[in-house]
Amino acid sequence: MASSKERLQMLYWLKSGQLKTRGAIANRLGRDESTITRWLRKYKDGGYRGLLEVKKAPGEVPLMSISNLDRLKQRLQEPSGFQSYG
Repeated sequence: MASSKERLQMLYWLKSGQLKTRGAIANRLGRDESTITRWLRKYKDGGYRGLLEVKKAPGEVPLMSISNLDRLKQRLQEPSGFQSYG
């Protein structure tokens, strides 16, 4: 996954005139040129906030609800723990 640092570095190189083409940026960052194109489109559409936004892909539904997970974590912090391990 691309770091925010890489994306900001890309903007710096463009704005400072150090690198002028997507190909040069892609080569310097070790990324595909299509990735640089996608980042620039995000920047054009949403500014620096759009560029730095990281979307999370939807995943599987958790087997345990958040409230049950929180209760389990609290219980594991208790010194007595569970009866089933010792």
